[in-house]
Amino acid sequence: MMKQNLPVDAETFHSTILQWFEINGRKNLPWQLNTNSYTVWISEVMLQQTQVETVIPYFLRFMQHFPDVESLAQAELDSVLHFWSGLGYYARGRNIHQAAKKIVSEFQGKLPKDLEQLQTLPGIGRSTAGAILSLGHGQTASILDGNVKRVLARCFNIEGYVGESKILKKFWSIAVQLTPNESCQQYNQAMMDMGSLVCRRTKPLCDACPVSDYCQALKLNTIGLLPTKKAKKNKLVKAHSFYWIEDEQHRVFLVKRPPVGIWGGMWCLPTKDDLPFTKNRIIENQIKSTFKQEFTHFSMQGTIYNLSEPMPAFIMDAGEYTWYDPVNPQPLGLPTPIANNIKVNRHE
Repeated sequence: MMKQNLPVDAETFHSTILQWFEINGRKNLPWQLNTNSYTVWISEVMLQQTQVETVIPYFLRFMQHFPDVESLAQAELDSVLHFWSGLGYYARGRNIHQAAKKIVSEFQGKLPKDLEQLQTLPGIGRSTAGAILSLGHGQTASILDGNVKRVLARCFNIEGYVGESKILKKFWSIAVQLTPNESCQQYNQAMMDMGSLVCRRTKPLCDACPVSDYCQALKLNTIGLLPTKKAKKNKLVKAHSFYWIEDEQHRVFLVKRPPVGIWGGMWCLPTKDDLPFTKNRIIENQIKSTFKQEFTHFSMQGTIYNLSEPMPAFIMDAGEYTWYDPVNPQPLGLPTPIANNIKVNRHE
């Protein structure tokens, strides 16, 4: 990989970062206590597009129920998604479950210590693999999560959307060039902390930045422009109808979503496609509630209707359907807007 011409040599850069980390870095986050490759993996996946403060309680609960790879691999997907409910981006939960099974079946229950092997596991890309190797196994490996991208983009004035192949290659080239052979674990944690605590997305604390003397964006007054954002497109708004069905015990009828796609593997209120045996009897004459949910590429406008007639009894034995008791709920994975609407609309 071609070396980049940087305004500061790598040794000066990472030694400055490490000195800052020694005094200011975070060292007592839950996944930093009794650190191992498993806790690093789970925390890194949870932290993708999710803030530390949000992740902490989810991580603690998850570890209580799935303390190691074996327990995660042996668990039912419903249970895994139940403890992921509320974190969003549910493909992450499905991927770690699939990956755990593969780790047990192909790697004797231990996360690989090889970059390429780690990337064969569902949901593990190059940066997550680098974090597992450096933070979990103590090896030298570069990372490039959102926080690190922001620090590098500003410090070295890297223009262009990181989703473009040539721009991403430039980021990786600089990340690898700066990564030290020694103290890599501390350096990678320091770079993540720098992006989270100092080089923040908004209102960065440039006066407190240890590398401000080398920051090209600060000199050029381009900090607010970097990292370059993806060109905005108007989000498509999709309308989705859901149906509220209660039995005599005030349990709510739920269906399991397909394993891929929106809310894959989660339990949800049924749609028309889920109710072929009563499609002709659905009368959309009473709106129970509405909600809006943002996804990466579109916005969902959800409307929940009361179903005019009760459900046939024979569906109660079907494996992909269940009657859900909001008062004494089963440990099922529910999408946040569905869970919130059940709480609000349940029979009192």
